[in-house]
Amino acid sequence: MRRWLACEKHKLLMASLPMGMLALWLIALASGNGQLDAMGNPIGGDFAMFYLAGQTGHSAQWSDLYDEPVQQQRLLALFPGLASDTYLPYRYPPLLAIVLAPLGSLPYLIAFTIFVAASFGVWLASWQALLATFWKTSDRFSGIFLYGLVASPLMAQTIMDGQASLWWFAIAAGCWVAIAQERFILAGVILSLSALKPNVLLLLSIVWVVRYPRLLLGILPSGVVMLVVTLSVAGRECLMTYIELARQLATDSWPVETPYWKVQSLISWSELVFGSNARRVNLWMGLSLAVGIGLWWRVQAARVTSVERSTVDLCGLCTGLIVNALFNPYTPIYDLTLLTLGLFACVAYVVERDLLPQWLARRDVQFSMLSVWLGPILSQTLSRSLQSPLQLMPAVLLTLTVYWLYVLQSSRPEQASAPFRHAAR
Repeated sequence: MRRWLACEKHKLLMASLPMGMLALWLIALASGNGQLDAMGNPIGGDFAMFYLAGQTGHSAQWSDLYDEPVQQQRLLALFPGLASDTYLPYRYPPLLAIVLAPLGSLPYLIAFTIFVAASFGVWLASWQALLATFWKTSDRFSGIFLYGLVASPLMAQTIMDGQASLWWFAIAAGCWVAIAQERFILAGVILSLSALKPNVLLLLSIVWVVRYPRLLLGILPSGVVMLVVTLSVAGRECLMTYIELARQLATDSWPVETPYWKVQSLISWSELVFGSNARRVNLWMGLSLAVGIGLWWRVQAARVTSVERSTVDLCGLCTGLIVNALFNPYTPIYDLTLLTLGLFACVAYVVERDLLPQWLARRDVQFSMLSVWLGPILSQTLSRSLQSPLQLMPAVLLTLTVYWLYVLQSSRPEQASAPFRHAAR
């Protein structure tokens, strides 16, 4: 595998899938009609929802923000020719609509172009910050491999869906970088921005706060500022409407059919066991696991040496990311972009120890990395083709997590393979 990656031309091969996805998407846009693509969907996908929320914020018609019939009428007016049953309800806090208000004042296609350019910008800036903080080599082989992580198919999927997950990747990356630099107030301020779409980083935020309570020094003041802005601009009634909506979405059945082919958490599997209580059970399991991981991480970090602590930190971060994905009430495919952060953490860990070639020689490592890199796309395609509510990716991700935790815990100094020598000291 090292020989294969050592060739510069394989940068193009690793980027071919996401670039191919984007190329097909651009063709569909170019062959469309007006603001609809060739398949009759809004150009920008879910961005239409953000745009309409921004329009509502710009016009200060806050009573309409969660009024679904009104938003439906505006959607059909914005996209003449759109199927009348197209449904893009706004499910996020009023503060996000306030932030989006400047885009809502622009023509739709211009606003979408700015959104895509800004998303790419924060995506690249977050990778630059990660590299400056954690990447300890300039080896050409490692650099080409890193290129494959950056050119993730999930990045392309996020852009195609018109979603904002690249921003939440940047929030998670920025928080992690600030924690590594022991700038906890800054890390807390950065993490507080995730409240704009609280479901995306909910469980990982709890893991980090339990592990690093000093994050609250940044989170609490920022939270107060965001609350004051929301109440001053959108009003108390709008905020309370959102809180009730969020409670319903997190614990109860949705008022519209859930597009399970899109959902990559364990919720569809949970419904087989817990039925109508699945969302509530899934959420409480996730909250319990997040607190448990944070406490384990905090206790273990206090017990081990500074050398061993990097292994504990890697386990804490990766398990936190996986719990955040699996037990979230709603984890669409684009939010799995966050898993790329865990993949980078693993690669940076072994690169720092000059173990990457040995690491990649393992079949279990190759399968695990390919599963994270390509698995969500394949899982969603299969689920949609079969019209099945069950996704394979959550089951694969849970199995891999249990497997690697077992490998890490069972390693011994005389038996440990290259990636886990330091973990077994």
